[in-house]
Amino acid sequence: MDNENGMNIPVNEGFPDENKPSENNENGREPDEKREAEQKSPSDGGFGQRGSYQNDPYQGNPYQGNPYQGSPYQGNPYQGNPYQGSPYQGNPYQNNPYQNNGSPWNGYYGSPYQPPAKKPSLLKRATDFFVQDKYLELSVSAIGVGLALVLQRFFDFLFGTVIGLVPALSKLYFGNYLFQDLVGMIYSLVCVGLPFVLALIFLKKASDIEIPFGRPVKKSGLIFLIPAGMGIFYVGNLVSNYLVTLLSSVGIELYSYETAMSMGSDLPKNIFEFIIMATGTALIPALVEEFAFRGVMMQSLRRYGDWFAIIMSAVFFGLLHGNLMQIPFAIVAGIALGYVAVVTNSIWVAVILHFMNNFLSLIYSFVGEMLTDGKAMAFSALFTYGIIFLGAVALAGYAYLNPRFMRLYPSERKDVKPLKCAGVYFVSPAVVVFLIAILSAVVQDIKL
Repeated sequence: MDNENGMNIPVNEGFPDENKPSENNENGREPDEKREAEQKSPSDGGFGQRGSYQNDPYQGNPYQGNPYQGSPYQGNPYQGNPYQGSPYQGNPYQNNPYQNNGSPWNGYYGSPYQPPAKKPSLLKRATDFFVQDKYLELSVSAIGVGLALVLQRFFDFLFGTVIGLVPALSKLYFGNYLFQDLVGMIYSLVCVGLPFVLALIFLKKASDIEIPFGRPVKKSGLIFLIPAGMGIFYVGNLVSNYLVTLLSSVGIELYSYETAMSMGSDLPKNIFEFIIMATGTALIPALVEEFAFRGVMMQSLRRYGDWFAIIMSAVFFGLLHGNLMQIPFAIVAGIALGYVAVVTNSIWVAVILHFMNNFLSLIYSFVGEMLTDGKAMAFSALFTYGIIFLGAVALAGYAYLNPRFMRLYPSERKDVKPLKCAGVYFVSPAVVVFLIAILSAVVQDIKL
């Protein structure tokens, strides 16, 4: 403001007059709260004391707490724009099927023309087929069981070679039934039992296979299963006899190794010899073969359906016998044995049925040897058809007590077919080797 002399004198500039009345209240004094706030405020104009900047209107500038500081544009929705993770980022054209299909357009930008990809080889396609998850456990079973069957044929070859090359041993083997039975026990345990014990060890590490060694769980109609199974056995025996007769009528004679084994044998002279013969020809084979086929093989296939497992194990059980005189009978018997083991969930019922079949065959042979030709034929017909009749009656009784007796546990995998599963099993390398060995044995038994 100007004084009387016309000079411009600043008022309260730099040194404010504390006694000058303020316009803040009626008494000319600032409110106590405001004064205390100013005294405590660190904003003193940068001079370390209250100066002219103390009441600077810019000290509490509205831009200091600018609403744009926390503006919605700071967290702009475009920052996390949906186009950032847009489907165009992983453009479907990036993996375009035309990129590597050998099309001439693929070499448009200066690259040479790429010829069409070669068709995969049969071996590559077969490998890709087997490694599918749905056939993985089936392939594992085929490997384990197939190797066991190949090892069985190898041991069978060694036994036959040793007996055939040593004349004294061959004469003793074919002329002494007690020695023959002792060798038969060793053969069953070593040639059949040992390979399938190794297969079981392999399959236990690769899958969750369990052999049912417990008591039968199905009591209803159990008493009918044994005679019904025996009747089915003798039906299979008739089928084999008719096949042999049919082939003989066209000039094809079948030769059985088991028949040659019994040539020259004598009947047991006492109960001790009879027990040895029954053990070697009836008990040991029943235990070992049921362990191998209704135990190891069938249990490893039940995940693909009980009927599939029963039939597959029966087919390989028949093929194991290695001659056309026994293969049809053994397949039919194997189906009955497999069914009994499945419905009772116990391998012991199948062992009993198998033993009874072998034991009755032994009795049948003894009686036939003691009778004349005419009486032997009459006894054979009465014995065979009598067991078939009793078996039919027992089967009818079992069916009456179990109306749905043909319904068994289906496959756990609904995306596979039984025939395709069988194809996967039969073309497994180890199984193929076994089939070639069996075919060779069958051809050798045919005499034209």
